[in-house]
Formats: sequence, C-alpha cells, structure tokens
Amino acid sequence: MKERMNEFLHSGPIQPPIIKSRHPAFDYANDMKEKADTCVAIGTPPIHYYWESEKSGQKIPGPTLNFSKHFSRSEEGNYYCVATNAFGVAQSNVTKYIFQKASCSSSSVPNNIFLLEGFSYQLPCGVECIPEGTCEIQWKWLSGYIPFTPRTDMRFDPFSGTMHINYVDSSIRDLLSGKTLICSGKAGVTTVECASHTFTYSSDHRPKTTPTELKFNTEPNLLALLGDSITLDCFFVTRDRCTVAWEMKSSDGDWRPVKFSEAFFNSPDSLTISSVKFSHAGQYRCKCGEEGVHEKNLTVRARPYFKSVDDMPVSKQYVEGDDAVINCRPLGVPEPTVEWFFDSTPYKKYIETHPKVWLSDDGRQLNYRQLCRSRCTNKPKGDNIVITCVVSNVHATYRYSAAISVYDRTVITKAPENRSVSVTNKYTTSVVFDCAAQNDIYTNITYYWFFRPANQDFFHLLNSTDYAVSNGRVHSDQLEIRVMNSTDWPAHAGDYKCKATNNITFDEKVATLLVNESSPTAGPSKKADAFSWIIILAVCAIILVLILCIIVVWCCYYNRGAEYKVDKKERKSGNKPEEELERTAFQNYQRPSTNPLKSSRMSLDTSMQMDSDDEGSLNDYGDIDHPGKFGEDGSFIGQYNTSTRNNNTHNVSGTASGQPYTGTVGRGGTNAGYPYGTNGYGQNNFPRI
Repeated sequence: MKERMNEFLHSGPIQPPIIKSRHPAFDYANDMKEKADTCVAIGTPPIHYYWESEKSGQKIPGPTLNFSKHFSRSEEGNYYCVATNAFGVAQSNVTKYIFQKASCSSSSVPNNIFLLEGFSYQLPCGVECIPEGTCEIQWKWLSGYIPFTPRTDMRFDPFSGTMHINYVDSSIRDLLSGKTLICSGKAGVTTVECASHTFTYSSDHRPKTTPTELKFNTEPNLLALLGDSITLDCFFVTRDRCTVAWEMKSSDGDWRPVKFSEAFFNSPDSLTISSVKFSHAGQYRCKCGEEGVHEKNLTVRARPYFKSVDDMPVSKQYVEGDDAVINCRPLGVPEPTVEWFFDSTPYKKYIETHPKVWLSDDGRQLNYRQLCRSRCTNKPKGDNIVITCVVSNVHATYRYSAAISVYDRTVITKAPENRSVSVTNKYTTSVVFDCAAQNDIYTNITYYWFFRPANQDFFHLLNSTDYAVSNGRVHSDQLEIRVMNSTDWPAHAGDYKCKATNNITFDEKVATLLVNESSPTAGPSKKADAFSWIIILAVCAIILVLILCIIVVWCCYYNRGAEYKVDKKERKSGNKPEEELERTAFQNYQRPSTNPLKSSRMSLDTSMQMDSDDEGSLNDYGDIDHPGKFGEDGSFIGQYNTSTRNNNTHNVSGTASGQPYTGTVGRGGTNAGYPYGTNGYGQNNFPRI
C-alpha cells in the first residue's frame, strides 16, 4: 500500500488505463507481416500490456502484436489488447487477423499463344488466394513490367484474373504480336508471378464468319459491409467498342445515372464505391449501347458499430454513493448480440453476489447502484472494476470496456472562521483564514480561495503582495491577508471562500472579514447611539430602585413588632385556650398564714428573711409562692397578689387574660382572685407605692 501511495504521489492524480484504439478495429495479417498492431493506453504509470487470442487464449506480452515472418493459418483469429495498472484494467476492441496467402497453381506454366484473326481467347492467371478473392490481380508487360491498361475489347476479370480477348483484329495483332504478358497476384505484402503468355501472330487461319457476341458478367449478387469499399465490374466482349454507363434503380422504380460523391470510375467498365452506406444498397446495371445490359444487386450489411459515444461504454470517475449507468447499444446488420463481463466474470455469475447490479429489459444498459469506496463490506478495492460488453454478429466481434473508478467525497473538516479587524488598531496588519479538508487517499487535494466584496460576485484570488500564495495563485490551505496600514482594511472587507477539490469532487466554505471603521470623532449617528444608551441606563436605574423598594417593604413586613397572639399559637400547638381558661378559671385564693419573706432578705435556700426596715418593698405586694404569670414573650397573663400597706385595705379591680375582675384585698385577708391583672384597656394594674 505504501509503494502504491508513493507511486501515485509522484505521478499526479490516479487514472485507470484507457486504451486509444480504433472503433471498430479490423486488420489483416499474412505470412510475411511482422508488425500487426500496437496498443497505446493512457493512465497512471506504470502500464503493462499483453495481447490475447480469443481462439487459443494465448497471451503475447508487450504493447505490440508481433507475428513471425511465416504467419500461419492457425494464428488466424481475433486478438485484443489488455492494459493494466495499479488502479484498473482496460481491454481494447477486437482486431481480426485473417490469414492471407497468394500462390501459383500447378497449371500456371508459360504458354505460347498463336493469335488468329477473328478469334477470341481466355488466358488463365494461375494465382490462387487464401481467402479466395482477396488477392489483388494485375497483368503486366514482361518488358519493363509496365501494367497492362484494360481495353473494351481486351480486359481481365478482377476476381479470377482471367484475361478475355474479345476479337482479334489488326489492332489486337499490333498490340500483342511478339510480346509477353505476365499475371501477378498480391496478398498483403507478398506478390507472386504465375502465368506468362507470349503472343505470335499467324495469318494462316481466318474465320469464315463473324463470331457471335461474347459476354463476361461478374457476380450479379454482391455483398458489401458498411464503411468498406466495393467495385462493381461489368464489361462486354463485343466486336464493336462501346461506352459503358452505370445506373441505379430508384425507390419509384426508375433507372437513374449514378451520381453520388462516393462513387468513382477507375476503369471504363467498373464502378467503385469508396465508403459504402445503407443508402447504396439496391439494384445496379451497366449498359453498353441499347442492347448490352447487365444488372447487379448490391446488399449492404454492417459489422457492430455505435451511432454515438453515448451509446458505448465510457470510463468515468464516480464519488462514493453515486449510481453508474453504462450503455452498450450497438447497431449492425444483422442485429448484434451483447454480453457483459465484470473483470472477466460473466454477468449472470457476478450478480449472484452483487445485488446492486441489474440490466435493462433489452440487455443493453447496465445499472450499478450506490457505488462504494472505503465503506464496502469484504471489498478491499471497493466497486472499482472494469466492465466489458462484447458485441458480435456474423461479420465481426468487438469488445468495448469501461473502467469504473470510485473515490471518497472531499469534505472540508476545518472551515475558515469569521474574522474582525478595526482600522483604529494600528498593530493588526494581517489576518489568517485556515481551511482543511479530507479527501480520497489516492488523490491530491488543491485549495482555491475566492473573494467577494460587498454587492459583487466571487472572483479567484491571484498572486499579489496582499496574499500568501504558491505558483501564482492562492492554492494553500491557509490564506493570509496582509496590509501595510490598518487604514487599508476596508478594501479587504467581504466574504472569503475556500474551495477544496481533487478534480473529481469538491467542497467549499465561506468566512467573512468584518472591518470596524469607527474613529474618535463621533458623528450624528454616533451621538444618537449615545443618547439611546442613556435612555436604556435610566430605565435600568428606575427598575433597580423599584426592586430595592420591594425588598425593603418585604423585610419590614416580616420583621415588624406586634402583640404576641397566645390563642393563635396555642391553637397551632393543638391546645384549646377556651377550655383551658374555663378549667383554670379564677378561684378563691387563700393567702398563706405566714407572711412571705422580703426579697432582700431571701436566702439561697427556700426560706426568706423579713426585716422591719424592709417594709414597703415590692415583696409586700406579691406572693412569693404564687408569683405572677408571664408568657414566653414576657407578656403578663396572670394577676399579682394583693398586699396591705399602712393597714389600709385596697380593692383592686382588673382583668386577667382580658377578663374583668373585682376583689377585696387586705393584708392577711382573703382574695377572690389574683391581686393584680390588666384593666379593661389592656394595661397592667400595679399597686402604687
């Protein structure tokens, strides 16, 4: 794999071999032909060649098909060239080699001809051809080997080579007497000379009557292949010379002179069509005067051929996931058959393991769906393959191949990011855009950068002092824009596009260069912007003050001072204050028989000491054993005990826990309730001192 990669990197983009060959290719070989054909292909080197015989399967290495000097008939057949490289295989069209040989027959011996006036003669040529009728026959004068020029009264059959002398008269006598004619045959590059005839004139024998008209008519039914050339021969052996005219029967049944441009007359009595077309098929006749008429029928057939390039297989490059459609729609007479091969594997066998391939109903269009490259299962080389269609009819067989090359799609993995510069920043004199892409491992990737100013189209960046470039164009994966002064940035503001391509597939991304042209002096628009900012800040300040006020109110509400509600807390605790009050209502209170000790004389034990000097203290007003009741928050919920001062009895009226109370208080007396409480106005009634 490493060697293959290095090979590619030194040779440029990969390309399977493509053979430059003729369509169709058709050639002849013979027993003396050394160099028959040469195969030339283009593609990623190195390219290896060999020729293969369809008949024997023999493989002949090298781009040139060489035969020995003695090309044998066993080597006759179809040959095709195969070119291979590291990325594919290509096969040329079939070149048909036919064994040709010219030889002299056993009867071709020198003859001495005695010419008799008034007689006709047929002189055999003696040349035998393989295949029959493929030799070029020519008669020459022995003296100087000058070719013989046919005459209306003396000419030869181009197929058999037989020389016909119509009528020996004084002109023929003067032409032939004492001379020798030689018949030669040529097949390929070989030429043989067979019969030689020496003429002697004798006046001893004269015919008593004029001979009847003799005619020689060539084959009346002729077959020509499309694109080939053919010669129609028709001559008369008559006593009187005449001019031969050729006519063709039109579709309406009329005979019209032959005038098409492909026809020319290479002798007085022959018609040659240089490039046969289907329109040339039909009936022809040659006329010599009014009476001598010979008709011929020309049938035109065709080897397999293609009407246009779109109808034949063509090598193409695809991206992974594409669908490939390959056409093979040959024409020909009779209609050709089509066979498909995948790297020499027949179609029916190939589709057993490749369900993505199918043929059209007529079998002349191949569909290959969703080509894969690196994601193929059990396919190291993916769907890279050479597809060949073999077209054939009774006249020829040809092979046409197309290479399918599949590549990974080019994807930009690191797109250029937007950049921003300011004309006021004197230290920013360059900006860099980065671009990175992923592509097929067997291809080189090229980066192109384009620039689009405001309200314009993209154009390709060329080499200049403003860009970091290579080879005259910006082809790097990094674009650096440089300026001399920061005030030059506005000329470079706009969109920059990175295009990554391997000439097969591409991807492109766009980034923007923003230029801030702000300056210290603010114009009208900038003053308006400042005023709008002031309004926004004022609104924000008002909103902030409102939020602070709400927070203060909330804090005051939840931290306010208030009368502790005992009943509410008792109910929350599951108690019933009404029942509690009724159960512990004010009862007759009996003052203890002993006077309570004053607080100032209270010792650390449970007893208290009283002193006469301590009279008038608050202990006189309360019962130490039964002090007043207070709540958890310090509020008074009971009544103080009564006390006597200066032997006076005070009646204290008030409420305990909000209830009205009236009692008689006297020192040493009895109470009907607690001595002290709250009055009806919610205030505590303490005894005055």
